[in-house]
Amino acid sequence: MSQKNKFAYIIILIAIVGAGFYFFQQNKEKPITETQIEENQNSVTQMQTFSNTNYSFEYPQNYVVKKEIEPERIDVVGKNGKLSIFQLKSPSGERVTDFGFGGTDAEKIPEKLKIIENEQTWFNVWLYYEPSDKTTEEELLAIYDSIELK
Repeated sequence: MSQKNKFAYIIILIAIVGAGFYFFQQNKEKPITETQIEENQNSVTQMQTFSNTNYSFEYPQNYVVKKEIEPERIDVVGKNGKLSIFQLKSPSGERVTDFGFGGTDAEKIPEKLKIIENEQTWFNVWLYYEPSDKTTEEELLAIYDSIELK
């Protein structure tokens, strides 16, 4: 091998090593800065609070509270899901509504049914969402978990 060829191979090898080192430096993880942490905290969904004489709960600002037949029914509606609260028993102990699955279309049956109650009142909470939509499921469960009876 001639001196010129060896020199050319060395130059090519240096260029490949240099390019690899540059690529590695550009793609390695950079430390998280305080500014990035603040930006992430600000991007978290702001919560709002709903309260009536029976209960209160928190919900994301991208959801809307619809008072269908307050206090017997309240819907919290988001882009891809809905949480409905039905009052089934009043403080006097009498049944308030007859909401149930009878006559309900299959696509309108909720994915989850939960109950909240105390000595005086009893509520059903229905969660509607697509089973594959885990984000909406988590949002609705967070709303449910925040419900506090008065």
